[in-house]
Amino acid sequence: MANQQHLDILKQGVDTWNQWNSKHYEIKPDLSGANLTQVDLSDIILSDVNLADADLSEARLVNATLVRTNFARATLIRAELDGASLHQAILWQANLRNAFLSGVLFNYTDLEEANLSYATVDLTIFGDVDLRNVKGLKSIRHQGPSLVSTTALVRSQGNIPEIFLRK
Repeated sequence: MANQQHLDILKQGVDTWNQWNSKHYEIKPDLSGANLTQVDLSDIILSDVNLADADLSEARLVNATLVRTNFARATLIRAELDGASLHQAILWQANLRNAFLSGVLFNYTDLEEANLSYATVDLTIFGDVDLRNVKGLKSIRHQGPSLVSTTALVRSQGNIPEIFLRK
């Protein structure tokens, strides 16, 4: 359950959140289970935040800093994450169906059992990640080139759908 104080600060807007977060960097905010559907969180810094089980359907997280953010079992259906940094984020069993992932950085990201069905990618970087158990890779929409690192190929033990790699 989300910490109500943290949720109240977030509801005051991105600028207020970012200022509070920079002053209280030692706090690991808890927004788990929060309903953040259709909220515009563009340019927000949500590093080290717990968003497990949160609903971020159709949320705008454009250019968001989501380093080490916990999205375990979160719902991000049709969310816009264009330009977001998900370095070391946890997306275990997260639902990113139909999400927009242009210019997203997945580096050292836990994508175990994440659902990327029909997500749109372009200039997306799949860095040191294991893609073996990611759902929906065959249905991803490629609007431009993306990068799958050799480290990701090794970690995935070559078990990545060929259609995903070719597109």
